[in-house]
Amino acid sequence: MLLSRSLAAVAHNATTSTTAPASASVLRNCRPRSFCAFRSSCPSLMSNHSLFDRGIKPSPAALEAMLAKKIRPYFYYIDIHGQLFLQDTHPKDLTSCFKDPRFLDFFVPRIRPNTTPFLPEYPWQSPCGKEFNFVEAEDTPIVFHSLIQGQLRWAGTRETEFKPDQLCISASTGRIYHPLPSPFERPDNSTVPPHAYTHGLIKSSLALSEMANDLSHDSFHWRGETFPLQQLP
Repeated sequence: MLLSRSLAAVAHNATTSTTAPASASVLRNCRPRSFCAFRSSCPSLMSNHSLFDRGIKPSPAALEAMLAKKIRPYFYYIDIHGQLFLQDTHPKDLTSCFKDPRFLDFFVPRIRPNTTPFLPEYPWQSPCGKEFNFVEAEDTPIVFHSLIQGQLRWAGTRETEFKPDQLCISASTGRIYHPLPSPFERPDNSTVPPHAYTHGLIKSSLALSEMANDLSHDSFHWRGETFPLQQLP
C-alpha cells in the first residue's frame, strides 16, 4: 500500500511541474478497415478522451459514501498507447504519464474488473488495501508496448510469450490484439467489449515497427510462416 503511493508520488512528481491543491487530492488519484491504411491513421500521442476530460467526475455523495467506509479513491486513465495517467492530469501526453517501471509493474498487473458497488462508469480497478484505484481504459487495460526476443512486454517490464498464430484484428477499428497472459472473468453486467477481458492491444508504434510489413487484413507472416488473423468485432 505504502509502496504504491510512494512510487506513484515519485513517478508523478517526475512528470509534471504543477502542484494540485490539497482539496483536489481525492480526485487525482488506428481506425482503418485494412492494415494497409494503418500508417496514415495512427492516433496522436495526446489523449484527452477520459471521463475527467469530458467533465464527468464522481459526485460528492459517491465520494462521501466511500470515505465513510474508510476507502480512499483514486482515479486513473489508460490510453491506447498503454500510457497511465491520473484522471485530472492535463494535458495527457508523453510528458505527463507515469513512466517508472517499478510503479507500472506494481499497478498494472493488479488491474481487474471493478466488481465493487462503487462508480460503475469505471470498469476496472487496481486495488491496494483500503485504496481503491478506479481505472478507465480507452480500449484494453493491458497494452503490449515492446517485443523483445520473442517476448511481448507490458506494464513496465512484465513479459509474456509472443504467439503470432493468435493475433487478432478488429474489423471495426483495424487495431491488433494479442491474448492476455491471464484472461479476466467478465462480469455479467459488463458494458465493456468482450475482447478487453481476453486480449491486450498491440501498441500502434509496436505494430508499425515490428509487424506492419508482414500484416494484411487477414493474415500475418512471421519468420517464414503465415498465420490467419482472427477477427474481432
